[in-house]
Amino acid sequence: SVGGLGSLEELGITLCNMKLSILEQVPVILFDTEGRPGYWNGIDSQIKEMITRGRAPDWIQDNIVITDDPKNVIDAYRNRLQLF
Repeated sequence: SVGGLGSLEELGITLCNMKLSILEQVPVILFDTEGRPGYWNGIDSQIKEMITRGRAPDWIQDNIVITDDPKNVIDAYRNRLQLF
């Protein structure tokens, strides 16, 4: 299913690879496909807590976009990657 354990694994791998400079820092989109806001709130809270405790770099928060609006996905990539 979309947004399950595989997505959680991919999020961890992607963020670690960005931290280790294996991947470039790019937007990571957590998209709510069910139209019920809040699905990703727990992940967002955990990442903020990790940053507060010094267990994750603060730039990670700048690269995570949580949305249920497809327009926000496009805008995030446009703004971060400076696309027109």
